[in-house]
Amino acid sequence: MLTTKPRTLTLPLICSIFLAGCATPPTYQISGEILSKSSIELIDKRDEAQKKSELMSYLISSCWAGIFRLGDEQIVPSRLTFLAKELDEKLSPKSQVKKVIVNRFEIFNNALSKVSTYGLVGVGSGSGCESAFSPEKNPANLPAIVVNVDLEIDGKRIRDKIVQIEPVGDDRINGPITTDRVRRAMAASVKRIVDLASQ
Repeated sequence: MLTTKPRTLTLPLICSIFLAGCATPPTYQISGEILSKSSIELIDKRDEAQKKSELMSYLISSCWAGIFRLGDEQIVPSRLTFLAKELDEKLSPKSQVKKVIVNRFEIFNNALSKVSTYGLVGVGSGSGCESAFSPEKNPANLPAIVVNVDLEIDGKRIRDKIVQIEPVGDDRINGPITTDRVRRAMAASVKRIVDLASQ
């Protein structure tokens, strides 16, 4: 009886597939403004893993294959600075928000589309992959930026997933299309948080 081991991608092959430097992950400029300090008390309770850039799986058969977590150093200005500024401008004047606890603000680049979504055999084979990708929100199975948020705004729990597909394009890691997709994902995430907090 023949047995087969899961195929793995070597690190150089993965790097060549994604056209990204392994030593230095790409950065994404989401705002050109110099952001002033917010009056909101923002408490970061994210676990350390969320803050680090990472290729989620080296197994090509895994549903995590082709999915990158974007680390804190990759978002400029930082996601929490951007969040606090936007909440201060769009929410605080109306509701006098004072305290925001961030349990999760995790950003994934689902770069390989079909491979990263379903694995080579068409079915996700890992656990937890649904937290990085939402198939019903991306039926065409395009590369996407996926943002998972879990916050408490003055005691009100806000949890959601935002899937940003536009603009569609092929520079899946470090080109202008992906940068624009990350920027739009951040803006859509904060808008969604504001909308939910206002309900």
